Amino acid sequence: AALPEPPARARVLDFCCGSGSIAAALRAAGGGAALRLHLLDADAVALRAARRNVADATAHVLSDGFAALPRRPRFHWIVSNPPVHNGLQSDFRVLRLLVRRAARRLRSGGELFIVVQTYVPLGAMLADQPKLEDVRTLSDDGRFSVWAARKRAQGGGGGEKKAMAGKRKREGSCPVLCERAGVPL
Repeated sequence: AALPEPPARARVLDFCCGSGSIAAALRAAGGGAALRLHLLDADAVALRAARRNVADATAHVLSDGFAALPRRPRFHWIVSNPPVHNGLQSDFRVLRLLVRRAARRLRSGGELFIVVQTYVPLGAMLADQPKLEDVRTLSDDGRFSVWAARKRAQGGGGGEKKAMAGKRKREGSCPVLCERAGVPL
């Protein structure tokens, strides 16, 4: 039970859900029927099992990565125990895809929780993501680790920033290149 209790009425994506064991555990651990669970897997047989194990989920999505998942809604949580092997060989492609794209699918301040074997360099992968913060290990039993990271909250003043960005665009400046070059705007 390394995961905290999800927020009430949270929208949760179980990415690479397999048979739905993480989603079922969240439902049983206190999230109850109020959780809005979305289960996603690329394996039709696994998704069929997830439909049986978590029949009341909001959605069961057959998808290779995020491809078939609508861009909205954003999730409060994304949970995953993604595959890290292809046969006997380590293969982090699915994990890297999840880590790179999770922030796009999370709400501001949303949480990402990933279970992997301890040897997987997930901490470094998460730390390399500029839109994720508070990277931490929730548990490590020597074989498996549960990692967490939070999407950076969008601060106040967003309307003002958008207005300024629109003004710069109309004036023909290039704020992105200036920011990358360290030139104050």
